Amino acid sequence: MQSLRQTLHEAHKARLARFSAAAIQLPVAIMQPEPVAIVQPVAEDKYTATDQMIRDWLFVSSDPTSEEDIIFWRKAYPYIRGCSCPDKPRRIIAEVLLKHRAFWRDMTAGRRDRETVLCRHEICYRLRQETDYSMPRIGRLLGGRDHTTVIHGCRQHKIRMEAANR
Repeated sequence: MQSLRQTLHEAHKARLARFSAAAIQLPVAIMQPEPVAIVQPVAEDKYTATDQMIRDWLFVSSDPTSEEDIIFWRKAYPYIRGCSCPDKPRRIIAEVLLKHRAFWRDMTAGRRDRETVLCRHEICYRLRQETDYSMPRIGRLLGGRDHTTVIHGCRQHKIRMEAANR
């Protein structure tokens, strides 16, 4: 009795053999060149793999990065995982999540414990002040919340900041 993995592997090999046989029978003019696979070397440890992933992510999404950015994103990656928003809001969200040691999945979920709400309010406030995002857009980003929730979060965070400055 073969394992499922072994059966799937053998079926894959058989398919490849059929495709190769069919390609040999085609005229040369119809045959397409085979694509070149780019294989990245296997990372020695999880930190090297994470660094490479962050470098690739930043290379695709922004300007050339510095070592400080790579160190920041290495620290922030576990907290920001799952956030798919543009670069500037992602940076703001990552800074707040790293500061509060909170996870992105908690910000978009329906959790209402004190630590999560305080972090969510700060994200609302900073996104409103530092980006051109509208209240409804910020609400959608934070798990489909209403714009009035974002207004309340901004007001509450502003009140907390003023109380802390006294």
